[in-house]
Amino acid sequence: MSIQFLNKNHTNVLRAIAILMIVLHHAYQKGANFLWMYPFNCLGYTGVAIFLLLSGFALGESFKTKENYTKNFFLKKFFRLYLTFAISYVVLLLGELISQISIQGNIILENMLTMTYPNQVLWYLKVQLLMYLIFYVLYRFVKFKSEKMRLVSLFLCVAAYIILMAVLQMEAFWYYTAIYFPIGIFISDYKKEVQMFLSKLNKFVTTSICIVIFTAVIGIYYFFGPMGFGFIIDTVFTASNVFFLFFLSSFISFHNKVLYWIGNISLELYLSHLIVLSTVFINLFPLRSIWGVALYIIFSFGAAVCIQFFEVRISKLFLSVFKKKKLTE
Repeated sequence: MSIQFLNKNHTNVLRAIAILMIVLHHAYQKGANFLWMYPFNCLGYTGVAIFLLLSGFALGESFKTKENYTKNFFLKKFFRLYLTFAISYVVLLLGELISQISIQGNIILENMLTMTYPNQVLWYLKVQLLMYLIFYVLYRFVKFKSEKMRLVSLFLCVAAYIILMAVLQMEAFWYYTAIYFPIGIFISDYKKEVQMFLSKLNKFVTTSICIVIFTAVIGIYYFFGPMGFGFIIDTVFTASNVFFLFFLSSFISFHNKVLYWIGNISLELYLSHLIVLSTVFINLFPLRSIWGVALYIIFSFGAAVCIQFFEVRISKLFLSVFKKKKLTE
């Protein structure tokens, strides 16, 4: 086939689409209640599902191609996530300082220890870390008779987590999208088969079905609300949207430099847009106006670029120190 399914361009563009969904989803929740923005009110789960699926897919690909990939895996992933969070937290503190809002020292310490913003739990980081931990334990320490058994065990562990969260009556965002992480690894393990299946689908019929589901769910939520079927509607809607995006990836070659760049700063943008929503910015520039939304996006991207700038340099510093230490041993 001429299209290389889920190559680097594809995954970066999909990450960009996912983070834009999340950024605009939160904008709607915070007051950008324009009619044209309403669909984004329903796309938060879709954005996170894509993130988790791509995360699982990337791990599956790396595990197959990189020798000793799981060695120190969890520490590396934790360092990456925590470093980005720590830098973003400093940016948030600067914003609070400029806004003349004080945060008590014990709150700062608690936030730093729990990877949390004031009034923002940052649940995605915690769910992502848990998925990394499950992957690390199963793929590093547990021996299986076959890779299929390992994958089945991964699905069972994530399913157990979902059931536990539901039993504990945790808020839905803690577990609604977790299953997409092992689905991503499944797609990596059976990439050729998945692409072959997608290539056999009728493009017009499949696209029409997904558009009908999208339009129907948006209409149901806008006019009637979830009608007591919120979980079922959200599950079908999210699955349809994710499937449609990956279906497009099977026959469309993505070449968009702007989206590619946004995909590269998706984690930083996830953290930075929540900073903007957490500070006095919203009071100064309410999202009820187009200008407020535009400034919200500009500030979020600006903060994301700053976070990545320092993240790259600090990572290089740590890496150089580590290499020097290793050479002297």
